[in-house]
Amino acid sequence: MSPTNDNNGDADDIKNLRKEGRLKAGRYLKQTREASGKTQREIAIAVGFQYYTFVSQIEGGHGKLPYDTWSAYAAALGVTQESFANKLVECYTPEVFRMQNSTDKKD
Repeated sequence: MSPTNDNNGDADDIKNLRKEGRLKAGRYLKQTREASGKTQREIAIAVGFQYYTFVSQIEGGHGKLPYDTWSAYAAALGVTQESFANKLVECYTPEVFRMQNSTDKKD
């Protein structure tokens, strides 16, 4: 369902939540990279990005890290794929994270 004039507030709320998520992910990526002792350029090369400035944009919250790079990015940072994916899912899609980590699982 597309937003109408009656629910532009909801659309703005969703937009703001997405922005907050990108900023949170960016802070995590930057802190983890700095803790690893690697530069943005080193990460870009390890992951296969053409430009290291893409790493800067992601760390600044100006975009999302493409899913198909998560495994290589985690390896470049020296963290487990599981912890890396969990953190990014928490940031980018908090509603999915809540469902995956719900205490009322019935499986």
